[in-house]
Amino acid sequence: MKYFTCFLFMLITHLSFAQDYGGLRGTIIEEFSQEPIQYASLSLQLEGAFVAQTRADVHGAYLFIDIEAGNYDLIISKLGLSPLKITNVFITPNKISELNLTFEASGFDQDTIVFTYSELQQKSLKPNHQISKKHCTKRQLRAARKLEKQIIH
Repeated sequence: MKYFTCFLFMLITHLSFAQDYGGLRGTIIEEFSQEPIQYASLSLQLEGAFVAQTRADVHGAYLFIDIEAGNYDLIISKLGLSPLKITNVFITPNKISELNLTFEASGFDQDTIVFTYSELQQKSLKPNHQISKKHCTKRQLRAARKLEKQIIH
């Protein structure tokens, strides 16, 4: 009986401190042309602090995984488009919610962009360098496993 009570107490304590995680996915399309917006930058913010960031793929699809459940602001930006901020985006525990977005083109003339840069010496990884599990956090590994399961199913 003593062991059962101790086990029950530990179980309740563990469950009370457990965090529920969820995700968000969807696609981004341009309002006028109905074409997917490629490589747009998406960020989740909680009370003004960045929580996660991702980039839309070639089809305009994006995915946030392993995000703590709660209410966030979603900021979407891309060169040549008006920035968009969506408030009260709720991440549901243990579920990947879907939010498809339409984006409005701004009156920006992309032919007038001038890029300037300075040459910097950069260190890079060797081509045969591999990253092992010890370089990843448990949260990153858990997120990768969830993504793998979703792709397979």
